[in-house]
This record gives sequence, C-alpha cells and structure tokens, in this order.
Amino acid sequence: LQGSTARSYKRGHFLFLAWCRSSAVDVNRFTVVQLVDFLEKASQSQYAVSTVLLFRSAVLEFHVYADSITTARTLREFLRQLKREAPLLRLSHTSVNLSPSLEHLRSIASDSSSYLTQLSTKCAFLLAAAAFLRPSDLHRIVLSASHVQADGALLLVIDAPKETRQGRHICKELTIRPLPQDPALCPVQAFQALVSHPLRSSSPALFVNSRAPSRRLAVTTLSAFLRRILRVSVPSIPGKRGPSVRSAASDTTLRNGAPLDDILLMGNWSSSTVLRHALPPHP
Repeated sequence: LQGSTARSYKRGHFLFLAWCRSSAVDVNRFTVVQLVDFLEKASQSQYAVSTVLLFRSAVLEFHVYADSITTARTLREFLRQLKREAPLLRLSHTSVNLSPSLEHLRSIASDSSSYLTQLSTKCAFLLAAAAFLRPSDLHRIVLSASHVQADGALLLVIDAPKETRQGRHICKELTIRPLPQDPALCPVQAFQALVSHPLRSSSPALFVNSRAPSRRLAVTTLSAFLRRILRVSVPSIPGKRGPSVRSAASDTTLRNGAPLDDILLMGNWSSSTVLRHALPPHP
C-alpha cells in the first residue's frame, strides 16, 4: 500500500496487531468471529462507524484469504447492525460564500507583472472552481494538448485523472468558457497569463516551482494553494476539515440554478449524498 491509503490504514493496522498479540490470534489467518470481536471492541471504544469500517478494510489486508472473510454472512450482518445503531447523520449544511476568496484573487493581475507563485495560485483556484477539479487533476494537466480555441474557450486535457471508466484510466477533455464580463476572474485569461509568464514559459508543465521552473509542482503544493485561498472565505476550525474548492464550487453552482445531474457529472460525484457530506455542516 502507498500514499493516502497506507496513511488511512495505519491506525487500524497498529490496533489490530496489538490486539492479535494480546489475544494470541494469527494475523494472517484470523477467523470471521475474531474479526467481528476486534471490530466490536473498536466500536465500544467510541470509534465512529466510518472508522470501524476503515479498520475492517485495513485488517483484511493481512489475511491470506481476504475474499472469504469479506463475503462471510456473519461479518455482513454485524456491519449492517452497526450502521443501523449508529447516530443519525446530519445532512444540513451551510452554504459557502466564495466572494471573499474571489475578491482576493481579483487583486492578483492576470499578466506577467504578478509573481509566478501568485499567478499559479490564482490560475489553480479559478480552474478548480470552474471545472470542479481536484489538486491531482491540476497536477495532471497536459499543457502540450491544452489550448485556447478560436471561440475563446479553453480546451483542458487531463491525463489519467482519479476517475476511471470500467476500471481503466482515461484522458479527460474539458471545455472552460471565458468570462469577458469579468476578465480579472476569467480562468481562461489566468491560464493564458500563466502559460506566457517569463519564469514558466519554457516548462512543459503548467504549474511549476518558482525557484526551479523545470520542476512540476507537487499535488500537495497545489492543494495548499487552494486551501490558502479558500480560507479567506471559510476560516479553518482546529480539528475540523474544511470543504474543498471542488465541493464549495459545486455548492455555489447548484445554488445558482445549475441542474444537480450536471454538477454530479462534471464534478465526478458518485451521488448527491456524497456531495452533501463534502460540504461543511452547520455549526
């Protein structure tokens, strides 16, 4: 396991290994009953249902016959009962007003007079908001295939984004329309300015390190750019994860009258429920 999956499984792995040692359980050949016992103890220790489900997935990585455990009726019935007894989920959410963030971006000129980092931040946010993009999508933009068309629209090509089709990676093409009535917040104009910026123009990547333009910016850096601008509108709360630009932009577009189905498709949301849970809850 690598990356975010390994990090999310780390706690479950640690707790399960400790439990196996204290209970004399074989880490690689535990029974369904033993797994249910471990998960039940985790639930009784006040772990949320979502965390217990994550522990289940993490623990199954150890088993030599994980498929037989996953499909066991005893496990399925236990998890069904666990969900049934869980506290009710609150589905009401506050709306995110992006106006403060957009006003801040307006102060960054969409031309070569802006510092490369500032212009990169502005372009990243406007593209992410316009097309409901993740930081990883921004990182995978194929600059050589992306261009402004004759009608002024931006054709953006993303190689192997997070979503797949029938399990296979895809090359995603998006069309982003210009904003002639407000050029200071036009994503197409910000894109053109960044492409032609003298400190970036020789690089094959759109988002590059300002100190080493030959190096593409990491996904974590792009994510930090987006969070920094979003915090102008949504102050961070210690211990709570704020909304993403993708979810905030989806919410704003929905409130402005766009069809829900179009937003789910464009943002690659698996369902309207997932979209609602991505937004910040009422305080």
